[in-house]
Amino acid sequence: MTKDGELAPLPGDDTLRKAIIARIFSQKKGEKPTLVNGPGNSGFAVLVDEVEPGHVKSYETVREQVGHDWLKAQQMHQADERATTIMLAARRSGGLEKAVTGTTDAAAMQKNLLVSRMQNGNLPSALLSEIFATAPGKTGMVAVGDSLYVFTVTGVAAASPESTKALRDNMRGQLQETLQADVPAVFVRSLENDIKPVPNMPVLQQVMNDVAGQQ
Repeated sequence: MTKDGELAPLPGDDTLRKAIIARIFSQKKGEKPTLVNGPGNSGFAVLVDEVEPGHVKSYETVREQVGHDWLKAQQMHQADERATTIMLAARRSGGLEKAVTGTTDAAAMQKNLLVSRMQNGNLPSALLSEIFATAPGKTGMVAVGDSLYVFTVTGVAAASPESTKALRDNMRGQLQETLQADVPAVFVRSLENDIKPVPNMPVLQQVMNDVAGQQ
């Protein structure tokens, strides 16, 4: 959170933000930034330039924020209770659709939503992880930030050729680029092993001097 109590504008999804926050609070003030390998093939670096110790503020200065936080906590508590009730009803009745039929929650439900690791409909990564870990016919619930999700996995289907075409085309392009880069490298390496080239140091030194003189 920022000093004003707002959500800090950190990049990435919830998993990456948690990793960045953990790094911030474990790194010393003024410590040289180093590249950190984050989740999902991400990378980041952190510089802690100032540390301000926590302190108690007067109620008058935080009255509005306290009221806002209390109301938000009450709303989250009610939402959690409602989501838990729906989840338990879905598990008893055999699915989310049966549990919400005839209720005000039916309008908010998405049906027949197809997700995969390639086409995820921009769903949160934490939700996708729970979906992929849930067996068909089972119902689960997960909290992502201020949102609560209740879902039922209705089945597993094999990917169609159309849905995997983009992946195949992408992999084909990557393989072609790799081959184009590897073949010359292997050829040059083979020549080096057979010919045993010796660098011409006077010429190399002259080139380095010329480059240095142009800077």
